[in-house]
Amino acid sequence: MEDLFRTAFVVATVVEVVVVVILCVQVARSRRAETEREDTEREDTVITLTDTAAGVLLFVGAASVVGVALHGWSSLETADLLVYGSAFGIVAAAAVQWGRARGWAAAPWVLALPLAMGVVAGVAAV
Repeated sequence: MEDLFRTAFVVATVVEVVVVVILCVQVARSRRAETEREDTEREDTVITLTDTAAGVLLFVGAASVVGVALHGWSSLETADLLVYGSAFGIVAAAAVQWGRARGWAAAPWVLALPLAMGVVAGVAAV
């Protein structure tokens, strides 16, 4: 179970780097467009704050509850929970926004991924 979680975290970290690069490009492009002309149409960013916060909180909540229930309070490491939660939260938020841009009605259900990975992290006590 721990190997599954660690593999998923590595994949999420790689995707997170890609998302951050895309976000930086979008910010630079929008700043350049704002200085060139006033009537620019704003494009949707690659992630939103609310989706990211929801993903992080779903992961941290699930990992905390399952970890404490199975392994006790000593199994919780706040720094680890925040690092793992932010990685899975950012990736889930990007996937939700990507789905919304394509008109997928089920896009918000992608937020179930950090919840599921939080359960796996709690069971594996990572």
